[in-house]
Amino acid sequence: MYNPNAIILNRKNTIKGVISRSKILDYMSKENRYYTIDELSKALAMSKSKVVYHLRLLKESNIVQGFGKHPIRWILTGKGQKKIDEFI
Repeated sequence: MYNPNAIILNRKNTIKGVISRSKILDYMSKENRYYTIDELSKALAMSKSKVVYHLRLLKESNIVQGFGKHPIRWILTGKGQKKIDEFI
């Protein structure tokens, strides 16, 4: 199942992109804390550039926010849609 926040409005959403963003969002939603690019890249077996690309798209939609300098730490903002099973 895709994470509804993985679909970026006003952008072309490819299946691969939605899957990658869903993996990032699902991983980050396990714990409410900051994550680094290195940590996400290793945990999700994605290249760092791929993780950064998708985090930037998610940041444009206010789904994640980056803090600090290098390394930037990322956290979910809590904005966006909720999964349907959270309401049942």
